[in-house]
Amino acid sequence: MIEVKRLLPELSPAGERAAPGASIVFLLAGLFAIYLAIAPVWAPKILWWRYDNARLLQVTLLGVVGAMMVFPVLSRGLVQSWLALGRLPRYLLAVFAIFGTFSVLVSSVPQVGTLHLSLIWLLVCATLIVSAVVRSYGSQVEPVLSMAVCAGALMVVLQFWAAQAVTLLQSDSFQWHSPFLEFANVRFFSQYQSYTLLLVMLPLLLFQCSRTAKLMLYVLAANFWAMQWMVGTRAVWVGFAVAAITILVFGRGYRKEWLKHQMVAVVGGLAIFAVFTGVLMPKAEAPPIPKIHSVTERGWQSVNARVTMIKGALGLVQQHPVLGVGPGQFGHNYSATLAAHPHNSPLQFLSEYGLIAGGAAVALLAWLGLHAIGVIRGSPVPVTRDGAIRLTLAAALIMGLIDSLFSGNLSMPHSQILFCVVAGWLLGRSLKSAEPSPPSDSRARLQEVLLSRVALLAAGIALVLSAEYANAIYGMQWWWNPNPPNLWQYGRFTAW
Repeated sequence: MIEVKRLLPELSPAGERAAPGASIVFLLAGLFAIYLAIAPVWAPKILWWRYDNARLLQVTLLGVVGAMMVFPVLSRGLVQSWLALGRLPRYLLAVFAIFGTFSVLVSSVPQVGTLHLSLIWLLVCATLIVSAVVRSYGSQVEPVLSMAVCAGALMVVLQFWAAQAVTLLQSDSFQWHSPFLEFANVRFFSQYQSYTLLLVMLPLLLFQCSRTAKLMLYVLAANFWAMQWMVGTRAVWVGFAVAAITILVFGRGYRKEWLKHQMVAVVGGLAIFAVFTGVLMPKAEAPPIPKIHSVTERGWQSVNARVTMIKGALGLVQQHPVLGVGPGQFGHNYSATLAAHPHNSPLQFLSEYGLIAGGAAVALLAWLGLHAIGVIRGSPVPVTRDGAIRLTLAAALIMGLIDSLFSGNLSMPHSQILFCVVAGWLLGRSLKSAEPSPPSDSRARLQEVLLSRVALLAAGIALVLSAEYANAIYGMQWWWNPNPPNLWQYGRFTAW
């Protein structure tokens, strides 16, 4: 097993008195946990669109996280996680930041590009700080994060069944689009699920569960998988298949046990889905489940639309090979379909940022995927609790990355945060930390100041431009822009 040294010297390990600054770390972890628990069903009437409200919640969280880098305990953790990445990822991130800035400067809608780039850098900082917190206080933080994921899944399940019960009691027809599918559509639900379906079983590894607690967890996981059977997103199934095959091929001691736990939930979800479609839906006289109806009715039309988007993205790469069309501006330069992104994250980076910055981003995603496979290959025999947790995190990351090849889960608010949490969690458990630098090391101090100030700058830009957007669209009619959202729901009109 990899020996992991403490990352933040200001924090004391578990069992000792917490040093000054530890409360800041737990506050940060608590903010992430609250977000993970409430974001799946977040529906205030702040702005017209639920999508905009989800983005507003995400930007608020990231803005607060970026602002918290003023605390030394977090700025030092940020730079130590940065150094722990190794040279290649650091060089790739530097190339992405520099040439991504050039891409913003030459783009047709620079305020959109500026907001996109700031948001991505905040996501990078969030990944690094999650890695730092997990490495330093994993035994206290990991149970909180896992329960937050389960709480989010529970909220979705309760929302669905409550809506279903109300329609049955009122002898009404169940409406997919309101209240449930207003959230549970391809923009949110499937991409959110791609990172969380496997993590719902994680408390089995983090807690000494009683038989009753295990049963309740399996019931929750089965209901959550039933949502996937109902919505039926193909990319999520492909991601799960790739993750399962990777575990079986490269995993060692825990692979059969891991697959058994997950398949119990999958099959349980299928059983709930069968009861729902065979018994409850006929009684409620509900219309066909939209996603399944879409798959059966549209057939290859959906695939052909994605092929058209891929060709459009490749065409933009040919026209703007060096700097791309600008961050977040695929939809401003592409009109063959209504799509605001090409439903393929690598192609989105290449078309929007160009071959240099976009290529660096794609290489980073590939590095993360290969790192996850390396973690699976390095799972210890005999199996340990630590190895089993790493295996689950690596599988969840692979599942999400595969889904991003067919969707925009690296563009949508909640799945972006989940990507950061899962990636940072895995890196915090699997990478050796850099040696703490002495106070006299001016180079390390310079990197700490630079990274923390860039995080502060990105947070300020994101919050200011988000407020400007909200002010610009406040009062617009909800039907004004029927196109798919580009960062924001109204992100494709001239002002935004």
